[in-house]
Amino acid sequence: MDQDQVDWLELPDHILYLIAVKSNRIKDYIRFGAVCHSWQSIFTENRHPMSHEPPLLLLGTELNHDNQTGSLYSLAHKRVVDSQVQVPHNRHCPGSSHGWLVIINKDWDISLLNPFLSVNNQILLPSVVRTFPNHPERGSPVGNVDYYGYVVKIVLSANPTSNPNYVAMAIYSDLRYIAFCKAVDKVWTVVDSEYSLILDVVYYEDRFYFVDHKGTVSSCDLNHPQPKVLQVAPVFDPPYADMRTTHFESDLIYYNSGFSVFKLDRVGIKWIQMNNLHGHALFVGDNTSYSISASDFTKCKPNSIYFTDDLYEGYYDMVRDRTGGPHDIGVFNLEDSTRELFYSTDTNVFIPAPIWIEPRL
Repeated sequence: MDQDQVDWLELPDHILYLIAVKSNRIKDYIRFGAVCHSWQSIFTENRHPMSHEPPLLLLGTELNHDNQTGSLYSLAHKRVVDSQVQVPHNRHCPGSSHGWLVIINKDWDISLLNPFLSVNNQILLPSVVRTFPNHPERGSPVGNVDYYGYVVKIVLSANPTSNPNYVAMAIYSDLRYIAFCKAVDKVWTVVDSEYSLILDVVYYEDRFYFVDHKGTVSSCDLNHPQPKVLQVAPVFDPPYADMRTTHFESDLIYYNSGFSVFKLDRVGIKWIQMNNLHGHALFVGDNTSYSISASDFTKCKPNSIYFTDDLYEGYYDMVRDRTGGPHDIGVFNLEDSTRELFYSTDTNVFIPAPIWIEPRL
């Protein structure tokens, strides 16, 4: 090789890492990882998130009439940055965690898909039919349901790329039980069936937290031979109709569909209502709810909640009847209680339902 030429494949690892972290567009990351295995491993092994990109919105657009793809809309660039995400329109996506989409097909198979990885971007989870104890095909008392609604949500404890010991927690069935599977498990394990009508679940500080229809927030510690469940906060009286839980910074917070937000006072063991998010932006919907500091992303509005339509029953009924689609998406300002759209919903492509996804390798 000419002495004036540089073999880019021979660059030291620390130089490759510096190149990776300077990339500031999602396509730059994808191209970086596609160069060769060693380039992709640099970014993966350092467990560095794509810190220059806020969450992306996966949804169907006018670019996806092939019924096999979805589009990624970027808040940072205010446009679709990738229209070829391989998510067929007959799949259901009841979750998004750490850059991985949860996908369920008509045969009730569950898989994880990372659209930002060029290789090793799919993981199979245990089958619904074979392992959920009250699945309709195994004599479930809940009646006939389809694969769009039986699994309500799945949340991951960690990024499978960087942590092979991740755990998945699922809310499932009309009775909304919870079950989990560890990376090495072949079946799902049901947390005690006394815990039902669960509305949301999140992973925080080495535990899963879930909230039920009564407003009870409990932690689930899986670092024991048997799941250890404890109530961690007082019940709202009266409870809100639709409650969710998430966290930002060092706080566990709790919100409802009307976007009243509370944080847990761990000393006084009480909920304190918040009128701002301390400069953060919260992303909610079928994804694992999470927040970012808006100061790190100039295109994100501080003290705001970016939301998508996560009522699958109404959403898919409207799609079937051709009476609607992804119209319940927008951004809510917690300080002045105003709402606005960040993406035009004037489209004839309704599937996949909109869902936030973190750009992570």
